[in-house]
This record gives sequence, structure tokens and C-alpha cells, in this order.
Amino acid sequence: MAHSLVWIPPLLWVLVLLPRGTHSFFPNFWSKVMSFSWGSRTHQDITEEAILNVTLELLLDMPHPLGKTLKKEDFMGRTLVPDDLLWAYRGAKASAKPFRMALMEVVSANAAMDFLNSTRNDPALHFDSENIWTANQLLLLTRKEILQAARAA
Repeated sequence: MAHSLVWIPPLLWVLVLLPRGTHSFFPNFWSKVMSFSWGSRTHQDITEEAILNVTLELLLDMPHPLGKTLKKEDFMGRTLVPDDLLWAYRGAKASAKPFRMALMEVVSANAAMDFLNSTRNDPALHFDSENIWTANQLLLLTRKEILQAARAA
């Protein structure tokens, strides 16, 4: 009669042989809380960091209305914070609240993609299941619609 724990040694070998440095992320903060993974990054963290990095690049490329020059070196090695980016460009008197609210709206909507019934199982919306071409076409169509809307406004 086979023992019910015979699967443990093969599992341990698989775990030992797994590549080091493998990374994954949780969809949102509550996933991290429920799994006690405080050091992990969430989908929200990754999205916010990406938006702030792109915003920094845009501000570095845009001519400043008062002739001030932003330097990328001033932000290297620091955690990017919405307030710091806005104040570096507009000055400390500028309100960062609208920027923070817009950032959180995008971050929350992105994280919601993993939980909404209409989106969570659609591989094209997640660039999953070898649907890269379909997902890319959807992304390009959405970009086109955004640019048309911006030009019309």
C-alpha cells in the first residue's frame, strides 16, 4: 500500500530546482495582506511606478514655461512621488491633489481588471494565453480612440 505522502519528495526536488530570482506580483493590496507577503509588489504598485516614470520622462522633455530645467539625476535613486514630480515642475504652491486623484483612478482601474467579471477571464485584456497579437491590436485601437478624443476636445 502506497503512503499518502509519497508526493512530498518530488515536490521538494521541484522547489529546489526552481530558478532563483523568479518574480510575480499580486493584483492589489488586499491580496498581499491576505497572503502575508509584505515585501511583495502589487499590480497597483507596478502601475503607479510606471505612470510616475513616464510622467518624469514627459516633464523632462517638455520645455518649462519659466525656463527651469529639470534634471533626471535629481530623481535617480529616489522613490518617485506624485507631489515631488509636480512640485519640481510647477513649484511647491501647485496642488498635487488632482494629479494624485487621476493617478489613483488609473491604478485602481488597472487592478480592477483582475477582479471584474467582464474582464478577469479575457486573455486579450491581460496579454495572456499567447494572445499577444490580439491584445496589441486592442491596445492600438484604444490608443487611436484616445488620440481622436483628445484632438476633438
